[in-house]
Amino acid sequence: MIVRRITFLIGEKGLPAWALNRLKVLAGYFRSMVVMRNVSQCKWADVTQPMRMMTLGTRPSELCQILIEGADAELAAIVLTDFIDEHCLLVQGGQRHVPFSVVAPAFALPFACLWDSVPFSFQPDTDVTLDKRVLLSVMADCVAAKQAAISNDSANDSANNSADEAADADQPLNTALLKQLLAREAVSSTCMGNGIALPHVMSPLVTCPHVVSMPLTQPLDWGSNRGPVTRVIGLVLPHPPQRPHLMAFSAFSQALLNPDFCHILADNDQTEVLEAIIKHTLAMPFQGQAER
Repeated sequence: MIVRRITFLIGEKGLPAWALNRLKVLAGYFRSMVVMRNVSQCKWADVTQPMRMMTLGTRPSELCQILIEGADAELAAIVLTDFIDEHCLLVQGGQRHVPFSVVAPAFALPFACLWDSVPFSFQPDTDVTLDKRVLLSVMADCVAAKQAAISNDSANDSANNSADEAADADQPLNTALLKQLLAREAVSSTCMGNGIALPHVMSPLVTCPHVVSMPLTQPLDWGSNRGPVTRVIGLVLPHPPQRPHLMAFSAFSQALLNPDFCHILADNDQTEVLEAIIKHTLAMPFQGQAER
Protein backbone atom coordinates (compact mmCIF):
# COMPACT_ATOMS: atom_id res chain seq x y z
CA MET A 1 0.00 0.00 0.00
CA ILE A 2 1.37 3.43 -0.97
CA VAL A 3 1.45 6.07 1.78
CA ARG A 4 2.10 9.78 1.27
CA ARG A 5 2.13 12.67 3.74
CA ILE A 6 1.77 16.42 3.21
CA THR A 7 3.00 18.56 6.11
CA PHE A 8 1.97 22.20 6.35
CA LEU A 9 1.15 25.19 8.54
CA ILE A 10 -2.31 26.69 8.65
CA GLY A 11 -2.22 30.21 7.20
CA GLU A 12 -3.40 33.46 8.75
CA LYS A 13 -6.99 32.97 7.50
CA GLY A 14 -7.26 29.42 8.81
CA LEU A 15 -9.15 26.83 6.74
CA PRO A 16 -12.69 28.12 6.11
CA ALA A 17 -15.65 25.78 5.53
CA TRP A 18 -15.55 26.23 1.75
CA ALA A 19 -11.88 25.16 1.67
CA LEU A 20 -12.63 22.09 3.77
CA ASN A 21 -15.48 21.23 1.40
CA ARG A 22 -13.18 21.63 -1.60
CA LEU A 23 -10.66 19.33 0.08
CA LYS A 24 -13.42 16.75 0.53
CA VAL A 25 -14.38 16.97 -3.15
CA LEU A 26 -10.78 16.56 -4.33
CA ALA A 27 -10.18 13.59 -2.03
CA GLY A 28 -13.33 11.96 -3.40
CA TYR A 29 -11.76 11.64 -6.83
CA PHE A 30 -9.32 9.03 -5.55
CA ARG A 31 -9.59 5.52 -4.15
CA SER A 32 -7.12 6.28 -1.37
CA MET A 33 -8.08 7.04 2.22
CA VAL A 34 -7.34 10.68 3.06
CA VAL A 35 -7.05 11.83 6.68
CA MET A 36 -6.15 15.25 8.08
CA ARG A 37 -4.12 15.29 11.27
CA ASN A 38 -3.77 18.37 13.46
CA VAL A 39 -0.29 17.83 14.92
CA SER A 40 -0.60 20.79 17.29
CA GLN A 41 -3.70 19.35 18.94
CA CYS A 42 -3.06 15.62 18.29
CA LYS A 43 -6.46 15.29 16.60
CA TRP A 44 -7.41 13.72 13.29
CA ALA A 45 -10.42 13.45 10.96
CA ASP A 46 -11.34 11.79 7.67
CA VAL A 47 -11.53 14.60 5.09
CA THR A 48 -14.73 13.09 3.65
CA GLN A 49 -16.54 13.78 6.96
CA PRO A 50 -17.17 17.57 7.16
CA MET A 51 -18.46 17.55 10.74
CA ARG A 52 -15.40 15.73 12.02
CA MET A 53 -13.18 18.07 10.04
CA MET A 54 -14.81 21.03 11.74
CA THR A 55 -13.98 19.55 15.15
CA LEU A 56 -10.27 19.82 14.37
CA GLY A 57 -10.62 23.55 15.06
CA THR A 58 -7.55 24.41 13.03
CA ARG A 59 -6.14 27.83 13.86
CA PRO A 60 -3.44 29.98 12.22
CA SER A 61 0.13 28.71 12.69
CA GLU A 62 -0.96 25.20 13.71
CA LEU A 63 1.02 22.34 12.22
CA CYS A 64 -1.02 19.77 10.26
CA GLN A 65 -0.61 16.81 7.94
CA ILE A 66 -2.65 15.20 5.19
CA LEU A 67 -2.15 11.42 5.26
CA ILE A 68 -2.96 9.54 2.05
CA GLU A 69 -3.01 5.75 1.85
CA GLY A 70 -4.07 3.67 -1.11
CA ALA A 71 -3.26 2.45 -4.60
CA ASP A 72 -3.41 5.94 -6.14
CA ALA A 73 -1.85 7.80 -3.20
CA GLU A 74 0.93 9.27 -5.36
CA LEU A 75 -1.50 10.92 -7.76
CA ALA A 76 -3.71 12.07 -4.89
CA ALA A 77 -0.68 13.60 -3.16
CA ILE A 78 0.17 15.64 -6.27
CA VAL A 79 -3.35 17.08 -6.51
CA LEU A 80 -3.80 17.70 -2.78
CA THR A 81 -0.33 19.21 -2.42
CA ASP A 82 -1.24 21.76 -5.09
CA PHE A 83 -4.45 22.60 -3.22
CA ILE A 84 -2.71 22.91 0.16
CA ASP A 85 -0.02 25.04 -1.44
CA GLU A 86 -2.67 27.60 -2.41
CA HIS A 87 -4.08 27.97 1.10
CA CYS A 88 -1.37 27.01 3.58
CA LEU A 89 2.41 26.99 4.02
CA LEU A 90 4.07 23.73 3.07
CA VAL A 91 6.95 22.45 5.18
CA GLN A 92 8.32 20.67 2.09
CA GLY A 93 8.01 21.54 -1.59
CA GLY A 94 5.38 23.71 -3.28
CA GLN A 95 5.52 27.17 -4.81
CA ARG A 96 4.88 28.93 -1.48
CA HIS A 97 7.33 26.85 0.52
CA VAL A 98 9.30 28.87 3.06
CA PRO A 99 11.94 27.20 5.28
CA PHE A 100 10.13 26.56 8.54
CA SER A 101 13.13 27.78 10.53
CA VAL A 102 12.33 31.36 9.52
CA VAL A 103 8.57 31.20 10.10
CA ALA A 104 7.21 32.83 13.25
CA PRO A 105 5.54 32.16 15.57
CA ALA A 106 5.03 28.48 14.79
CA PHE A 107 8.71 27.57 15.22
CA ALA A 108 10.05 30.64 17.04
CA LEU A 109 12.04 30.10 20.23
CA PRO A 110 13.25 32.98 22.45
CA PHE A 111 16.72 31.42 22.59
CA ALA A 112 19.26 29.84 20.25
CA CYS A 113 18.87 26.09 19.88
CA LEU A 114 21.23 23.88 17.88
CA TRP A 115 19.88 20.91 15.94
CA ASP A 116 21.25 17.68 14.48
CA SER A 117 19.51 14.77 12.77
CA VAL A 118 21.28 11.42 12.37
CA PRO A 119 19.16 8.68 10.79
CA PHE A 120 20.29 5.15 11.60
CA SER A 121 19.84 1.97 9.58
CA PHE A 122 20.81 -1.45 10.89
CA GLN A 123 23.72 -2.98 8.99
CA PRO A 124 24.06 -6.64 10.04
CA ASP A 125 27.23 -7.17 7.96
CA THR A 126 29.27 -4.54 9.83
CA ASP A 127 31.42 -5.05 12.91
CA VAL A 128 29.60 -2.33 14.87
CA THR A 129 26.57 -3.40 16.87
CA LEU A 130 24.01 -0.65 17.12
CA ASP A 131 23.00 -0.26 20.77
CA LYS A 132 22.20 2.41 23.31
CA ARG A 133 25.83 3.26 24.02
CA VAL A 134 26.62 3.72 20.31
CA LEU A 135 23.69 6.12 19.88
CA LEU A 136 24.62 8.08 23.00
CA SER A 137 28.19 8.32 21.71
CA VAL A 138 26.95 9.69 18.38
CA MET A 139 24.77 12.16 20.25
CA ALA A 140 27.74 13.34 22.34
CA ASP A 141 29.85 13.72 19.18
CA CYS A 142 27.15 15.83 17.49
CA VAL A 143 26.78 18.14 20.49
CA ALA A 144 30.55 18.47 20.92
CA ALA A 145 31.01 19.37 17.24
CA LYS A 146 28.33 22.07 17.37
CA GLN A 147 29.69 23.42 20.65
CA ALA A 148 33.17 23.59 19.16
CA ALA A 149 31.80 25.58 16.22
CA ILE A 150 30.13 28.22 18.35
CA SER A 151 33.15 28.39 20.68
CA ASN A 152 34.86 30.42 17.96
CA ASP A 153 32.39 33.23 18.58
CA SER A 154 34.14 35.86 20.70
CA ALA A 155 30.84 36.69 22.39
CA ASN A 156 30.96 33.26 24.03
CA ASP A 157 34.55 33.43 25.19
CA SER A 158 33.80 33.80 28.89
CA ALA A 159 31.22 31.03 28.88
CA ASN A 160 33.54 28.76 26.94
CA ASN A 161 36.39 29.44 29.33
CA SER A 162 34.13 28.43 32.20
CA ALA A 163 33.22 25.26 30.36
CA ASP A 164 36.88 24.51 29.72
CA GLU A 165 37.67 24.98 33.41
CA ALA A 166 34.86 22.61 34.36
CA ALA A 167 36.17 19.85 32.12
CA ASP A 168 39.24 17.75 32.66
CA ALA A 169 42.02 19.11 30.43
CA ASP A 170 42.74 15.59 29.22
CA GLN A 171 39.09 14.77 28.52
CA PRO A 172 37.54 15.79 25.19
CA LEU A 173 34.08 17.35 25.35
CA ASN A 174 32.39 14.41 23.61
CA THR A 175 33.88 11.99 26.15
CA ALA A 176 32.72 14.13 29.06
CA LEU A 177 29.20 14.40 27.63
CA LEU A 178 29.03 10.66 26.97
CA LYS A 179 29.94 10.00 30.61
CA GLN A 180 27.13 12.30 31.73
CA LEU A 181 24.61 10.63 29.41
CA LEU A 182 25.62 7.15 30.56
CA ALA A 183 25.42 8.22 34.20
CA ARG A 184 21.89 9.50 33.59
CA GLU A 185 20.88 6.21 31.97
CA ALA A 186 22.36 4.32 34.94
CA VAL A 187 19.86 6.09 37.22
CA SER A 188 16.87 5.01 35.10
CA SER A 189 16.17 4.37 31.43
CA THR A 190 15.10 7.46 29.50
CA CYS A 191 12.67 5.42 27.40
CA MET A 192 9.37 7.33 27.43
CA GLY A 193 7.36 4.44 26.02
CA ASN A 194 5.46 4.34 22.74
CA GLY A 195 8.72 3.88 20.84
CA ILE A 196 10.41 7.10 22.02
CA ALA A 197 13.61 7.56 24.05
CA LEU A 198 14.58 10.96 25.47
CA PRO A 199 18.20 10.86 26.69
CA HIS A 200 18.89 14.20 28.37
CA VAL A 201 21.36 15.96 30.65
CA MET A 202 22.13 19.44 31.91
CA SER A 203 25.79 20.27 31.52
CA PRO A 204 28.06 23.27 32.25
CA LEU A 205 30.06 22.16 29.19
CA VAL A 206 27.56 23.64 26.71
CA THR A 207 26.43 27.22 26.27
CA CYS A 208 23.07 26.70 24.52
CA PRO A 209 20.51 23.90 24.18
CA HIS A 210 21.20 21.10 21.70
CA VAL A 211 18.65 18.71 20.17
CA VAL A 212 19.76 15.54 18.35
CA SER A 213 17.11 13.54 16.49
CA MET A 214 17.99 9.92 15.70
CA PRO A 215 15.27 7.98 13.85
CA LEU A 216 15.86 4.23 13.61
CA THR A 217 14.81 1.85 10.86
CA GLN A 218 14.22 -0.99 13.35
CA PRO A 219 13.23 -1.11 17.06
CA LEU A 220 16.12 -0.97 19.52
CA ASP A 221 16.18 -2.14 23.15
CA TRP A 222 16.62 0.84 25.49
CA GLY A 223 16.79 -1.13 28.71
CA SER A 224 13.22 -0.48 29.76
CA ASN A 225 10.07 -2.49 30.40
CA ARG A 226 8.27 0.15 28.31
CA GLY A 227 9.48 -1.59 25.19
CA PRO A 228 11.96 -0.85 22.38
CA VAL A 229 12.38 2.52 20.67
CA THR A 230 12.38 3.69 17.05
CA ARG A 231 12.94 7.40 17.71
CA VAL A 232 15.73 8.74 19.92
CA ILE A 233 15.56 12.46 20.67
CA GLY A 234 18.52 13.70 22.68
CA LEU A 235 18.53 16.92 24.70
CA VAL A 236 21.53 18.66 26.24
CA LEU A 237 20.81 21.85 28.18
CA PRO A 238 23.28 24.31 29.70
CA HIS A 239 23.65 24.25 33.46
CA PRO A 240 22.24 26.24 35.08
CA PRO A 241 19.39 26.43 32.56
CA GLN A 242 17.40 29.57 31.79
CA ARG A 243 13.67 29.65 32.46
CA PRO A 244 12.74 29.66 28.71
CA HIS A 245 14.83 26.48 28.27
CA LEU A 246 12.85 24.75 31.00
CA MET A 247 9.52 25.96 29.61
CA ALA A 248 10.26 24.66 26.11
CA PHE A 249 11.66 21.29 27.07
CA SER A 250 9.09 20.71 29.77
CA ALA A 251 6.37 21.23 27.14
CA PHE A 252 8.08 18.74 24.86
CA SER A 253 8.48 16.17 27.64
CA GLN A 254 4.80 16.51 28.54
CA ALA A 255 3.82 16.03 24.89
CA LEU A 256 5.69 12.72 24.90
CA LEU A 257 3.29 11.47 27.60
CA ASN A 258 0.56 11.54 24.94
CA PRO A 259 0.60 8.27 22.93
CA ASP A 260 -0.95 10.08 19.95
CA PHE A 261 1.96 12.53 19.82
CA CYS A 262 4.47 9.68 20.06
CA HIS A 263 2.66 7.98 17.18
CA ILE A 264 3.06 11.15 15.11
CA LEU A 265 6.82 11.16 15.77
CA ALA A 266 7.10 7.47 14.97
CA ASP A 267 5.03 7.89 11.81
CA ASN A 268 7.42 10.44 10.28
CA ASP A 269 11.02 9.79 9.31
CA GLN A 270 11.84 12.67 6.97
CA THR A 271 14.42 14.94 8.59
CA GLU A 272 12.71 18.24 7.83
CA VAL A 273 9.29 17.01 8.97
CA LEU A 274 10.64 15.57 12.23
CA GLU A 275 12.47 18.81 12.91
CA ALA A 276 9.30 20.78 12.22
CA ILE A 277 7.26 18.66 14.65
CA ILE A 278 9.86 18.87 17.42
CA LYS A 279 10.58 22.59 17.02
CA HIS A 280 6.88 23.42 16.81
CA THR A 281 6.22 21.55 20.06
CA LEU A 282 9.14 23.30 21.78
CA ALA A 283 7.83 26.68 20.61
CA MET A 284 4.21 26.20 21.70
CA PRO A 285 4.63 27.81 25.18
CA PHE A 286 5.81 31.03 23.50
CA GLN A 287 3.34 31.39 20.63
CA GLY A 288 0.91 33.55 22.61
CA GLN A 289 3.79 35.83 23.63
CA ALA A 290 4.89 36.18 19.99
CA GLU A 291 1.42 37.26 18.92
CA ARG A 292 1.12 40.04 21.52
